[in-house]
Amino acid sequence: MGGFSCLRGGANKGALSNVPQPVAAVVAVVMLLVTVIVAPSAQADETSSVPFSDHVVSNTVSPSGTTINLFDYWVQPYGCADIDDSYCNGQAFNHSDTGINAGKQLRFTYNGEGQNTINKWTGSASPRKGMVKSLLQDGYPVIAADQLYSWDGKITDGTQSLAYLFDTENTESDSRKVYPNVTGLLQLQNGYYVYDSTKNFATLNDKSTSGKSSYSMTLYDTPGVRAEWGSSVGEFFPFNSAEDVFEDSNGSLSNKISSRNSVLNHYFGVHSQSEFMQPVNGIINDEAMTFDFQGDDDVWVFIDGVLVGDVGGIHNSAALHIDFQTGSVKVTDASGNSTYTNTTIREMFANAYGGEDSDEFQSVEWSQTNTSTFADSTYHTLDFFYLERGNNESNLKLKYNLADIPENNLVKLDQQGNRVAGANFELYKAGSDYSYTAADLISKGTTDKDGVYTFTNHETGKPVNFADLARNGRGITHYVLKETKAPPGYRKSSDVHLRYQISPAGDGVLLCNDESGKWDSGAWSVAHETMTVADGATVYDMNGTSHDVTQGKVFAVIMHRDKTAAGTLESDAWRAVSGSALEGWNLSSDAVNGMADVVQLAKSDGAGSTNYLHFFGLDSEGKYSASISSLPGDVFTYYFMRSDEEKADSLYAMGVYYTTADSTEGINASNTVRLDTTETGAYGRQFLRNFGVQIAITDVRNDPIVQKVDDAGNPVEGAEFSLYAADQVNADGTSLLEGATALQTCVTANTSYPYEMKGSCMFGMAGSSSEGVQGSVVDLDNGTYYVKETKAPEGYEINDTLVKLLITDNGIFADAGTEDNGVSTMTHIGTLNEVLKQFAANRDINRTLSDLKVTQLRCADEECVTNGSWSETIGSEHGKSVDVSWTGDYKNGYYTLTDQSAMTDNGFVNTTGWTYYKVSQAEDKDDGSQGKGVRFSLKNSNLARIFTGANVIRVQDKRKASLTLTKKVTVGDGYDKPDDFDTQRFSFNVTLSADEAATLQQDGTTDYYHGTISGGTGDGKKDDQQIVMKLDRDSESATSGNLLQCIADGDTDALEECAKTASITLSNRQTLSIANISDGVTYTIKETGLPNGYVFESAQSSNLTGTIQRSSGIAAAVVGNVYQPNSITLVAGRFVTVVKKVVGSATGSYPFEFQLQAAQGTPLPTCGTADTCSVSDVDANGNHVMKKTLTYQTSGEQSQSMTFGDITFTKPGTYTYSLSEITPSSGALRGFNYSRAQYVVTVTVAVEDGNLVVAGVKTVRTYDDSGAAVTGTDATATENQAVFTNNYSKDPRAVTFSATKNYTENGYPYQAGMFSTKLTAIGSYATASGAKTTVAELPNNADSVPMPTGSSTGRMDADFDDFHTASFPRISFGGGTGNNTYVYKITENSGTVADATAMTYDSTEYYVFVAITVTDDMVNADISYYKNEAGTLTKVEIPTDGSNPVQFTNTYAASAVSAAPQGSKTLTGRARTAGDSFSFALIAADETTQEAVTNGTVSGAVCASNCTAESILASATSTNVTAESGESQSFEFTQLTFGKAGTYTFNVAEQSGNAGGIIYDTHISTVTYVISDTDANGKHTGRLNVAKVSYSNATATTEADRKVTDAAAFTNAYHATATFAGLTVTKELHNRNAGTTRNLYAGEFTFTISGDDEASAQRISAGTFASDRKFSNGYAAGSEAQSATKYGNAVSGMTKLSNLVFNESDVGKTYRFVVKELAQHTNPNTGAVNTKLDSDSTKLTGETATDVKIDGIWFRQWTYLVSVTVSDNGDGTLNVSTSKSVVKGDGSTSTADDITFVNTYETLKSTEIDDTSASAPLYKQLSGRNWSDSEKDRFTFTVEKCNYSTNAGSFSDASSIVCTSDGTTLSTLPSPSRNSSVTIGKDQVVPTKAGNFAKIGFGSFSFSKPGAYVYKVTEVAGDDTTLTYAANVRYLRFRVEENQMKGVYSVIVTTPGYDAPTATDANDGAAFVNVCKSAERLPLTGGLTTRNFLVGGFVVGLLAVFAGLGIHEWWNKQRRKEQLLE
Repeated sequence: MGGFSCLRGGANKGALSNVPQPVAAVVAVVMLLVTVIVAPSAQADETSSVPFSDHVVSNTVSPSGTTINLFDYWVQPYGCADIDDSYCNGQAFNHSDTGINAGKQLRFTYNGEGQNTINKWTGSASPRKGMVKSLLQDGYPVIAADQLYSWDGKITDGTQSLAYLFDTENTESDSRKVYPNVTGLLQLQNGYYVYDSTKNFATLNDKSTSGKSSYSMTLYDTPGVRAEWGSSVGEFFPFNSAEDVFEDSNGSLSNKISSRNSVLNHYFGVHSQSEFMQPVNGIINDEAMTFDFQGDDDVWVFIDGVLVGDVGGIHNSAALHIDFQTGSVKVTDASGNSTYTNTTIREMFANAYGGEDSDEFQSVEWSQTNTSTFADSTYHTLDFFYLERGNNESNLKLKYNLADIPENNLVKLDQQGNRVAGANFELYKAGSDYSYTAADLISKGTTDKDGVYTFTNHETGKPVNFADLARNGRGITHYVLKETKAPPGYRKSSDVHLRYQISPAGDGVLLCNDESGKWDSGAWSVAHETMTVADGATVYDMNGTSHDVTQGKVFAVIMHRDKTAAGTLESDAWRAVSGSALEGWNLSSDAVNGMADVVQLAKSDGAGSTNYLHFFGLDSEGKYSASISSLPGDVFTYYFMRSDEEKADSLYAMGVYYTTADSTEGINASNTVRLDTTETGAYGRQFLRNFGVQIAITDVRNDPIVQKVDDAGNPVEGAEFSLYAADQVNADGTSLLEGATALQTCVTANTSYPYEMKGSCMFGMAGSSSEGVQGSVVDLDNGTYYVKETKAPEGYEINDTLVKLLITDNGIFADAGTEDNGVSTMTHIGTLNEVLKQFAANRDINRTLSDLKVTQLRCADEECVTNGSWSETIGSEHGKSVDVSWTGDYKNGYYTLTDQSAMTDNGFVNTTGWTYYKVSQAEDKDDGSQGKGVRFSLKNSNLARIFTGANVIRVQDKRKASLTLTKKVTVGDGYDKPDDFDTQRFSFNVTLSADEAATLQQDGTTDYYHGTISGGTGDGKKDDQQIVMKLDRDSESATSGNLLQCIADGDTDALEECAKTASITLSNRQTLSIANISDGVTYTIKETGLPNGYVFESAQSSNLTGTIQRSSGIAAAVVGNVYQPNSITLVAGRFVTVVKKVVGSATGSYPFEFQLQAAQGTPLPTCGTADTCSVSDVDANGNHVMKKTLTYQTSGEQSQSMTFGDITFTKPGTYTYSLSEITPSSGALRGFNYSRAQYVVTVTVAVEDGNLVVAGVKTVRTYDDSGAAVTGTDATATENQAVFTNNYSKDPRAVTFSATKNYTENGYPYQAGMFSTKLTAIGSYATASGAKTTVAELPNNADSVPMPTGSSTGRMDADFDDFHTASFPRISFGGGTGNNTYVYKITENSGTVADATAMTYDSTEYYVFVAITVTDDMVNADISYYKNEAGTLTKVEIPTDGSNPVQFTNTYAASAVSAAPQGSKTLTGRARTAGDSFSFALIAADETTQEAVTNGTVSGAVCASNCTAESILASATSTNVTAESGESQSFEFTQLTFGKAGTYTFNVAEQSGNAGGIIYDTHISTVTYVISDTDANGKHTGRLNVAKVSYSNATATTEADRKVTDAAAFTNAYHATATFAGLTVTKELHNRNAGTTRNLYAGEFTFTISGDDEASAQRISAGTFASDRKFSNGYAAGSEAQSATKYGNAVSGMTKLSNLVFNESDVGKTYRFVVKELAQHTNPNTGAVNTKLDSDSTKLTGETATDVKIDGIWFRQWTYLVSVTVSDNGDGTLNVSTSKSVVKGDGSTSTADDITFVNTYETLKSTEIDDTSASAPLYKQLSGRNWSDSEKDRFTFTVEKCNYSTNAGSFSDASSIVCTSDGTTLSTLPSPSRNSSVTIGKDQVVPTKAGNFAKIGFGSFSFSKPGAYVYKVTEVAGDDTTLTYAANVRYLRFRVEENQMKGVYSVIVTTPGYDAPTATDANDGAAFVNVCKSAERLPLTGGLTTRNFLVGGFVVGLLAVFAGLGIHEWWNKQRRKEQLLE
């Protein structure tokens, strides 16, 4: 670069280079003066101050689609001017081969070439066409072949690219500078980007600063630089400053130079690139899209790499015009009079591609309506290359209105509106049904740090051209946007259907959620609009008056239409919209009808509460625009976006206003006007309007929420919960594995999502104490997790339930488990996706989502989570469906229940199974009550996916009880439970007292105590009830009080207000737990007001007392009561009365015996001592009988009565008795016919007020005296009198027979009438003929035998009644029957039970002999009974107990049935082997079954005939099977045998074994057999069968077993663990720097361990492995290096993953871990991390190919692969084997014994310090005279090696420096670069504060070893006798230290004993002083001194210089003019 850089200032390349030689000596004198004059310009440029700032144009723009790069070139040394090609600084050079021209064909030249080369001026505006090829090469033009480019006949070869001119890679070289990304050149005027050098001078800022990423220009309102010839003003010299070209003339700028001025920088270039879109029909903003250029020199315009505008060569100003509407391309002169090119874009493309048939040409899309231009909506790139290389005029005019390429993108948000980076997306073209294939992929990418991804073509990298795909015959308008991978911890969004829709106004917008009103993806197209002032800074109001934007402000207001059914755009009210997409939208309270309303909007904004006004301002491109980032509603409802036919239905419009007010508050009607935006207005198109959308998609972060509640449902803070991965839990998900490690813990406090929720915390998020989350953020990907409470708050019991959690793309789901596990889930829709809130929050704008219906979906198991098989019902339980409405503002609002009585929570609370929801629009009332806003119909779309969803796990902790009060009630012996036994309430007084009042309060804070009532029996058993009790005290200071239960009284909530209280009451078996009573509190419990029928169990029960001491456990008080109400005695008179009536003339006393028969358990009357009565034992049929005799006195009344005595009842119930008269089997009273009447007496006993009462006695006659059945009204006995009438007569005699049934039911219960007996007349014979002994002897004259009334066939049947008796009616024998014996046969009818084939009937034949005698006319009957035993009649004696001699025995005996219970065995944790054996046993479970076993009804194969109630009845062994882990295997028990129908229940248990590692299942399953003898029709078959067998596994340890219904299921868990020994990672640092020690400092090097696959990564994903996944080394001392090969060494070992615990789930798996060292070096002192490679970090080869060098250390970048394989030893232990391999730099892999990362601290390079004259100058002073250039003013200094020390701090004191003579030491010191002596003179003189001194420097020194180096400096005495030479010594000291953290030597040079002067401080002055002896004698006044001479000579010289300059400039101009004319 060189030269005098300060002269460059305005880019002057050598203003004095051509001064004639005769005055050169004088020029040297004035050089400093010139420098001072020019310097301010340079300084102003450096400090970016702006000269002539009043004339700076402020409204420049920089189009976003355009980049501009500027290039500065030079051909001679940089400091020289462009005015002459041949001379610089008086030296001649060849311009054609120097600087930018060196070796190049295209040349920058002042004079041009003498021959007609491409470098010669064309002589006119005519361009030199064909200079470059028609196609760009690598983005740059290429010089075409076969062109003359040099005077010596050289021809171009077609290979030279102009990249050397236009590339931006090397920003600074020896012939050019690059200034990229230049802004501020253009202005916006009437929709065109323009620059015109004839109107505005442009200068580049910061020209002297290289290497910036962008530069700006300053534009002036005045053109600069006159034409050299002619009067035109205005040229383009961007590298000159305004001070170069202007001067201030009374506030105006005037030009002071012309285009040939030497100060101007002529040689430069411009490359501008614009990305643009071909608009529809080539028209933009009602104008043709064009590109215009006018100027000189070379201009080439390429479109899509094809040369379209060819204006090359050094020429006068020419014009290029490209019309994209017509395709026309023209090149003319500046006036347009001469046309040089007239073609089309199409022709230029055809020429470039070799014809229209070429493939390249065919690939271009041409318009269908005008084939000369591009197709509508196609994307293109325009490259504008411009060179100024002729060194004369430089003109530039640009004007274009290229349409920007619209960028469509998406933004990814989380549920809280935060931007989400790292989400991967793919975009597919699709059919109208949104079907697509993999080949339809068009774009893919990842969201950036702002969550944004722009749709770019995945092949070209260009923005996806949706418009082109929709138009131009493609017709592709449908797309599917697919999220392929969500960032860690997020769940993917569903596929988004996109549709490119072209508005009626012609604008295309990419929409989503637009498919027939289907909003199912949660995405939304957020509309935005940019309004830009088309005419730069001028706007027009409704009257056409112009206004300057720079003198006021423009603002826009969004207007929303309150659309009515019959309204129009004019009649409907329009209200202003305030807000944003993030804060919500609001409407102005009043309609905007005029300017006064706009003023009110401004005042509202001024108050800070609204933002109705959107102000225009200068955007990043310099345009005046208003960018409204988000618009409310649907973009296609905006007026501007609708066609003329549709505008009437517009919902939104934009009002634009101009104001001159200084502030918003200052806006009023007089300073504000409305601007013209009407389409019919003269300036309706004065604003460029651009609508666009951004697809906003929500990725929900997986942040599970857990809430802790107490047993009253109140939130509880301070509970710790932990989140576990599935591999930390046993196979059935019921318990944590040993050593389980949590992913994260959280402590309940307070969360605000999905709404304010106390007692909750959220996993996944980053930790902070306020949020309750411990540890760093945890990314929860899809999978299975478990949540468990790991620490309960003080005073609460921990809930040990493991809650299963599933995370899928659809949300977070939790298992509520069973009813009684204390876990519930609350499913909430969460929050509405952020961008859709606008459709819910303000009903007056849009209420599409304001009112919704949410329906609960249920599922019993987790399958529905994975397969979506949700249902609205689960079993018989139907899910809820509720209406919800948006509540609150936009930002903080959420959905709440419309009807608050519908549910008690804001979500669906679920206590079992899994739950989800679906969402739809609620019914539209359409009556205005739901808001005025528009409501889009979403039909029946399920809107669940537009919500984030929230599934809150609620875990209930019971408060720790301090005192429990239990009510226990029993029933006294002989009493039955009353009906209300389970629900009866008992009242208590609970009194608490303490020494201090504060001690009494619960938790020491409140008089309100929390308690839980639990338990109960029968109907009294309820769900746990949480109650609040108030401690009722007389005053706040009272130390005792009674606890009263708070009661709700309708509108008052008992748990909050306690407005009403009552005594504490409990029912049987209920327990009140009172929590958190303070220690030392005394309690007293008394029961009050016992209900009737109850008494205290003991005296102690009535008064219990004690003192609370929580450390000793829970104080328990049990109050017992006994239910034993007073028994009730039914006095004999209220019971039945026997009335005996005798008809006839009997005299005397006659005993009649009656029997009162009842079932067992029915009390009988008591026998008095005087009574003739007896009570029998219970007979075989379960009855007992009281017999009592009534003695009838014929002398008394005809009716005589008897009672049975008092009956005492102890239990309520209905008691039934049968009353009949006994007809003696023998010894009957002579002359009496006994009554056959029967009565049934019913006594009803009840409990009233706790006492037994006889509620009623009823007597009913069932048979009359003759034995005939009685029905109807005659049946009821009057006054409970049972009348028995006996006839006394001598003739006839009545005889009766009966039979008794003995029945063994065996499962077929006895019923009256199921059996019957038959009475058959056999015959009669004369008694005198003798007794009959055989059946054969019996007579057969049956007709002679009397039969009971009603018998006509000699036979009669009688059924057995309830009391097992069958009675036949009376048979009368008259006197004529005397002396005969009558024979009857009584048999049982068989087959009376039709459906009982196994019934055995009694075939016994009873024969009854009735011998009739007549004595004294008295007919007597003697009855005897016989049985037929094999034909022989055997007499049956009449039992003495009066029982019936005729008895039939029946037995129902169905055949036995056997069954084998089934079992199911599962082993988890490992596979089952044939050797695994598990044993099981079965025993009776309940009393019924135990009794059946005892009596032999049930038996088992194990105990056979010796079974007892406790015996093992059946056994089983599951063995010799193989199965996978978790696979169930069935087994079978030995058989059970059942001999009787019934229900039998058995307990099944596994017998614990001792197999290693197996946890045996200890639960008990039950199996219940229902044994029956009936078939499907209920018919008794006589064969027992298993009607039903059911298995209950309710208490099984696994959910799978609990679901098993066909076997007793047991699961054993195999658990095996092994703790990984860990990986030892060794860091070894070699040091090659001999003689030094390099320690290994802690934290220097960083390593990572990661999973090589997903499973391995997951295995170490827990938070506990965070320090293993990324870690750094520890400290290790290093050894001293001897040499580069005998290096020093420092070694640090680190053991990682040693806390990795493997379990049985890992068996058979191989985990692969990757261990790497990161290529980064950390400074342990500062923590700074350096990843930048050292400059000498060259690419190596072989095994070290990947090594890199950072901070002097070579990093060995090898990768270690560690495979960890887990196998099972089968005994509860695991074997963990490890193998290692290493991947080296060349990609080769080999086994590795260890993991060692070797880094090498490389031999440090020598460090060179620059010239010591700069860093540590020694100054030379010449005293006594000025410096001159004469030879005598040359002074020589020597530098000598003095000493060296390894201690870098040595030699700091000059007085102690001793130079050594030791050669070895001295050899350590390096020699300076300028040898050991230097000579200085005037050229080295510089000004200092102490004077003008000459600097002494010895060049550079190079050091390769640390230490202190010192040199001695002395002056060599010269031979000038006028001078006294310095004899003193000075020292140079170099402190060289090794910076081990950067791998370099640091050098500090000082001059011990000498402090050099500076520009501001004289310090020690000069180091060496030479004194001029003659100067000491010069007079100070008078005479002509040298100084006088110099001053005078300077004045004369200056005049000569000015004269010389003028002559030279005149001569130069004349010469150049002649050259140009040639």
